[in-house]
Amino acid sequence: MSHINKRTGAILLVVLGVLLTYILLMRPVVGLANNGDFIRVMDNAGLKYFDKDNSNMFFDYITTEFETIPVVPHQLGNDYYVTSQTFLVKFAVFVDNLFTSDDVFDIRFLGFIHMVVFLLSFYFLLKIKTSSQIIKWAMILLFLFVFCDIGYLSYFNSFYSESAAYIFLLLTIVLSVNIIQKDSLNYGLIVLFVISTIIFITAKTQTSVIGFFLLLFPIRLMWIHKTLKDRVILSLVSLTLLLSSAAMFMSTPATIKQVNQYNSIFSGVLKYSSNPEADLESFNVTPEYAILKDTTFFLANKPMDIHTEEFYNNFNKNISNSKVVGFYLKNPAKLFEIINKNSNSLFVVRPDYLGNYEKSEDTSPREKATILSWWSSLKEHFFGKSYLFLYIYIISYSLLLLYLYFKAVKKEHKLHLEYFFMIGVVAVLQIPATIAGEGTNEFEKHLFLFNVLFDVTIFISLLIVVWKLITNNRFFGAKKLN
Repeated sequence: MSHINKRTGAILLVVLGVLLTYILLMRPVVGLANNGDFIRVMDNAGLKYFDKDNSNMFFDYITTEFETIPVVPHQLGNDYYVTSQTFLVKFAVFVDNLFTSDDVFDIRFLGFIHMVVFLLSFYFLLKIKTSSQIIKWAMILLFLFVFCDIGYLSYFNSFYSESAAYIFLLLTIVLSVNIIQKDSLNYGLIVLFVISTIIFITAKTQTSVIGFFLLLFPIRLMWIHKTLKDRVILSLVSLTLLLSSAAMFMSTPATIKQVNQYNSIFSGVLKYSSNPEADLESFNVTPEYAILKDTTFFLANKPMDIHTEEFYNNFNKNISNSKVVGFYLKNPAKLFEIINKNSNSLFVVRPDYLGNYEKSEDTSPREKATILSWWSSLKEHFFGKSYLFLYIYIISYSLLLLYLYFKAVKKEHKLHLEYFFMIGVVAVLQIPATIAGEGTNEFEKHLFLFNVLFDVTIFISLLIVVWKLITNNRFFGAKKLN
């Protein structure tokens, strides 16, 4: 097995740290503008804008400095938005106060914390054993090329829960691979895995659903580590992840549920419907609401007032996630129609409507950073050209892993492939889950996790190609994985 020596690993970590510092902490600061979601975290963390000019607060420009204010718990009420991102922001505010002792929060402290966790992921990536130095360096270079893209890094200087989801998903995955490669159960890695996974699961409702898949990993490990002690520990890990996922899923505030219910129907189910009245009736909703087709909850000047008791009783009380999922299961053609007609949005990591720079940097509204944007540009301009690419790739990825699985001899290799297959399944499910949960409203941004997981499958696929080329000098060889 090939390893990176400590000196080389330290140099790589320092170089990556310097690069991230230059992009995220030095001016001009690169971040991601607020689409209106920041308030969920800011209220809970005791932060507010200095500037009340909406043109500086939303969409066009980022803001780096915020006023710190006391948090009044009773004002949060039943709409308290639970997310692990709030914990990271509060910690960043605490660190900022240690250094500055003023009432100003600089978002770069949060960017630094995100950066440290990201570097921790890279550190554990370097510890993954490979069969050759070529594969090791291919793994390193691919990680830097794909996961250091500015489309992902720009989230670090923002309050979006995608920031926590991204860094802790990557950390969870590399920790999982390290755990698989150990002959015995490494309790230190298990503790880190639990912490990382819980923070990921509790980032947002969408990640809580993925948690139900991630808990399968410690359950599967019980087939490998069979001592009573190990099985008890792994059982507790699985139970912890199950409870965390369930608690997070059920904690979604009622107001957010109402927004998602509206968007899932009017910008999802009805968007391309030729008979929206009949589709509404299938939910026991009055067909007169069909005039709201292809609108979103926050759209101004809608054809009718949706903030009435009548609308709530006739619409919201009849809509649920399970009913929307059931609708698409009965009408899969409608689901595929939405996917096919939005294929150009599937692989967009950088929404056009969110800028990356401060207004004080004398940049244009919604101007995008171009540094380290090769991967996101490649995906946007080539992968999304046809919906057929998605289907062909999914089938190819699945067949590749199945082929290698039946050729594999060692349990460790089979476990790797099972884990990689699970990542592919979860990636694919993000698309219908997003459509069923939120329709096509801000489709690009809501497919963030799909893009991260998809990129992980690309990363895995390319490493398998490199491995096959250097072992057999061709893609499918006769040798077994051993």
